[in-house]
Amino acid sequence: MNNQEYQGKMEYQLKELGEKIDELTNKAENAAEDVKRGYRENIDLLRSQKNVIQDKLQELKNSSGETWDEIKDGLDRTWDETKGIMKNAVSKLK
Repeated sequence: MNNQEYQGKMEYQLKELGEKIDELTNKAENAAEDVKRGYRENIDLLRSQKNVIQDKLQELKNSSGETWDEIKDGLDRTWDETKGIMKNAVSKLK
């Protein structure tokens, strides 16, 4: 996968993440009041991760060579962490 393909893939995943956060927010609003707090924590964490991914993606777009590879590796790690948080949040809302 070349640089542009990777960036396109990450932009698409970032868009999907935003949509999933919105979906989780709506589901959390319909949950019992005592349960909402746990959901909000996960949703806030996901929003924070989304911001980190956006920042790293912007860095990636402005880099090349070894720096690009280093930023890509960090972005991949952050994305993997975010998927774990998402999985946890979704499982709590079922």
